[in-house]
Amino acid sequence: MLVRGRIVITSDQVLEQFGDKLASVGAGTAGRIFARALNDGGKQGFTAVKKALVKQTSIKYGKINKAVTVEKAHPNKLSYTILGHGTETNLGFFDAKQRKKGVSARAWGKRHIYKRSFMLPSGKVYLRIGKERGPLGSLWGPHIAREIVKDPTAGAWERTTPPAVMRRIEHELTQFFARRAAGLSGLHGVKPGTSKRSEYRRRKAAEREARLQSMLKGS
Repeated sequence: MLVRGRIVITSDQVLEQFGDKLASVGAGTAGRIFARALNDGGKQGFTAVKKALVKQTSIKYGKINKAVTVEKAHPNKLSYTILGHGTETNLGFFDAKQRKKGVSARAWGKRHIYKRSFMLPSGKVYLRIGKERGPLGSLWGPHIAREIVKDPTAGAWERTTPPAVMRRIEHELTQFFARRAAGLSGLHGVKPGTSKRSEYRRRKAAEREARLQSMLKGS
């Protein structure tokens, strides 16, 4: 069965601190600032989550990287979501070895011997449920979609993502108000009535002029 686990950060978690300032910049600009901050902080949290899952589950990073995806924020959807996908994984996947007392496997960050268990030639691990040779039950290892919402992975997300989002919003607001004070507009510091391309050309021309003046003074 396919299971999906999700962890989310939304704009509601930062409105309390920056609500007044964001209201003063206008809804459109505030939405873009929010989305940019959520994606920047979410990206840092995404990396922290994947690293934590490796230690928590003993699943290799490459497999986790394929099983964990994101839904990014944009101005009309102010949330960043990490999704963990997966199906049940037999314990045989976790460096399993047959021992006299049962199968030894490294899962959930430690090696353990599972008594009354045995391995088939296929590598899958089963457990004898009764005293007789049957019935048998499969032994399952960590499931990414379930583990992603548990500690320490969930804790790594909470420690990393909200502070990163806060820092990015503060940075964006500081830059915005500095540009406004300088007579510029928007998030990219473009003068009113000019396009980004023309503003870029004007800035480059000014830089060339400054370099030329510097060369003339030095000659």
